[in-house]
Amino acid sequence: MPNFTQRHPTDDWDYTNCERKGGRWRTRRSLLPLYTATSGSEIVFAQSYVPSFVDSLQTIILERSFTSGEVDLVCLDENYGEMWRRDSLCAVRPRSVRFIELGARIILASPDFATLIGYSGGELWEATKGATYDPRAVALEIPRGIAVASFGRLAIADDDIIHWADPLRPTAFTTNNELNPPGGSIRGMEIDGAGNLVIITTDGSWSVPRSAGFKLDVRGILTRLDEHGVHGWDQTTSWGGGVFALDPGEGLRQVGVGTKLKIGHFQGASGTLSSNHFRAPDSGESSRVSSSPGFGMMVRGGGGTWFSLGGGKGSWWTHTAVIEGVIGGVNGAPVVWARDGLHALGGRHGVTGGYSGRVNKPIDTSPKARSVHVGAAAGGVSCTVRTDVKGPATKTLSSRRTIPLLWGTGYIPSGSSGSQQFNLNERGDEVLLEVAFASGDVELADQVAIEWVPIGDDRDGP
Repeated sequence: MPNFTQRHPTDDWDYTNCERKGGRWRTRRSLLPLYTATSGSEIVFAQSYVPSFVDSLQTIILERSFTSGEVDLVCLDENYGEMWRRDSLCAVRPRSVRFIELGARIILASPDFATLIGYSGGELWEATKGATYDPRAVALEIPRGIAVASFGRLAIADDDIIHWADPLRPTAFTTNNELNPPGGSIRGMEIDGAGNLVIITTDGSWSVPRSAGFKLDVRGILTRLDEHGVHGWDQTTSWGGGVFALDPGEGLRQVGVGTKLKIGHFQGASGTLSSNHFRAPDSGESSRVSSSPGFGMMVRGGGGTWFSLGGGKGSWWTHTAVIEGVIGGVNGAPVVWARDGLHALGGRHGVTGGYSGRVNKPIDTSPKARSVHVGAAAGGVSCTVRTDVKGPATKTLSSRRTIPLLWGTGYIPSGSSGSQQFNLNERGDEVLLEVAFASGDVELADQVAIEWVPIGDDRDGP
C-alpha cells in the first residue's frame, strides 16, 4: 500500500507573535521604542487622548520605582517628551487605574491613590469635595476606586458601593446617589452597547439601566445578569457593544450572555517556541484584561499577553518585558504599552512567530508519520520544526531549514518551492507540531501536510 499524505488546517491552532492581515496569519511587526521607562522604573499604567480644543495627542503614564515603590505620574506630548510630572501618587503598585474623559474634564482614579481631576489638556490635581445641586443632601468626600463615565456622570466604586457625582459636577458626591450591589466586592464597571452600567463583583454581575441617571438622584432597577464574578482587578472590559470578563483557566466570557472566547493553552512539543508555557490565565491578581479600538481584546497572564484578533482567533505576543496592552498613537496608529516603555509597530525583522498544534493519526491503527511539510509566503526565511510523535514509541527531533523563494497558494502542494519537508519516520498515535519562522515578512501557510506510511510498512526511504 503506497504512502499517503493528509493536509491539516492550522488556522485554529495556537499562534505566537502573529497577527491577522487580509484573513491570513503573519508574523507580527517588531516593537520600536517611542518612550523608555525611567531607569530603575517600570510603567504600570498608560493611556492616550486628544485634549478638547487641542489637536495634539497626550499620553498619561504611571512609573513605579523598583527600589522605593513610589509611583509618579508623567504626561507626554505627541513626540513622547515629558510635559509635566506629579510625584509620589502612592507607594504600591496600583491594583487598578482608570482614565476618564467627561466633557472638558479628565479624571484619573484608583483604589490606591487619591482621585485626580483636571481640565482636558492641562495638569491633574487632587480632587476636593464640591458643592452639590441639593443643599439638603449630605456631601461626601471624593471616593477612591474604579471609575467610569456612567449616564454622562462620573461614577466611582469603592469596595462595596457605587457613588455617582451630580450631573456636570464631577466632584459633587452625595448619599442620594449611592448603590450597593447585593453580593460580593466590586471589581469591575463597564458600559455596554446600550449605555447601561454593568457591574462585576466577586459574586456575579449586575446591570443598571441607562434611564436610571436621567434624574438628579440615581434611581433604577438593579438587574442580576449572571453568577460569574471576578476576583482580581482589571479583569473586565467592554468591546463591540458587549462586556467581557476573565473566565479563569478558559479565556473570556461575555457577561450576561455566557458566550466564551477560549484562549489556547495547548502544551506543544518542547523547546522550539515559548508557547509551550502559555495557558489561559487564572483568577489571580496578575491577570489583566483590556481592549483597544482596531486591536480587539487583550489578556495579560499565563506566560504572555494574548491578543484577540477577530473571528474568535488570537495569538500570544511576547517581548523582553511584559506587554500590558495597546493604546492610541499619533493619527490613530497603535502603540504597544509594555512595562519597559511605549513602542510603535514597525517592520517584522527580529520577530520569531509561529504556531503549534496536534495532529491525530488518520486511522484506528498506528501508521508511521514519515514526514511533515510546512510552508510560508516568503523567501529565505529560517524555519524550525519540532515534533513529538506520541504512541508506542516517542521521539523528539528538531530540524532547521531555509524556505526558498515564494509560497502563496493557500495550501502546501507537492513540490512547492515555498514548502519544506522534515523527515520523522516514527510510528505513533498523534504528532505534536511546532513551527517557528524567524525574521522576515512571513505569511504563514494555513495547512501542514503529513505523509504517513501504512501499518506494516517500515520503509524509511521514498
